[in-house]
Amino acid sequence: MKIPIKFPVRLVRPGNSSLVVIRLPRPMDYDAKIFLRSVAKGIPEYHHPIETGISGRTDTGKEIPINTVGRWLFGTPGYMGHVMVRNPAEGLDANVEFPKDSPDIVHRLVARIKEEVEGGHIVDLSDDVLNRAMRLIQERNPKASLQKRATFANGVFYLVTGYSGGFGGPSVREHAIPRVLGQGGGRSFDEAVELLISDDGPIFGPITDVHRHCWENECCFDDDPEDIKQLSR
Repeated sequence: MKIPIKFPVRLVRPGNSSLVVIRLPRPMDYDAKIFLRSVAKGIPEYHHPIETGISGRTDTGKEIPINTVGRWLFGTPGYMGHVMVRNPAEGLDANVEFPKDSPDIVHRLVARIKEEVEGGHIVDLSDDVLNRAMRLIQERNPKASLQKRATFANGVFYLVTGYSGGFGGPSVREHAIPRVLGQGGGRSFDEAVELLISDDGPIFGPITDVHRHCWENECCFDDDPEDIKQLSR
């Protein structure tokens, strides 16, 4: 079991910043931070436990403990985090700024992100997979809530690439996907769609004990209002 590291609640970045330039596979503009976070989630340092004594908060008022390096760096709802990512609309270089006096593990995490992205280990399918999945679900299930459509697109992206992220969340149904379908990555787009579009699957099926476990034990947000009603009973 990893020993939690004591972290500062807040560090001031302006005038005290480390700048790391990461060469992206394509221009991403505002999506660059989302992309880099999805890469970071596959790196062990992102998940290392920390102690801060503070929490973010979901839109339903549920606390999100700032208890991992990744949450401290990238933020959560109700906690803005410590990293700023700038990528000009037509450029490939992302300027990643974070406090210079961040704990060493933060510097290691950012270095690992740069290594993963620039070392050719990341196949950037995010734009194609996410948008293709969103278009498909809008056509095949137009009455689905915005939250479930976003979860579907994110879920397809996860099953195809092994990376999390995309259109908001993660919702309780997105958290349920790996518990029901296993580790992400390696599936074809069509296979991922068929697994997730099912009426008895983790997104469009009924609320199960798996969803309740995720609701009670994990930090979920951007949930369907009807799911929130059922899970809050």
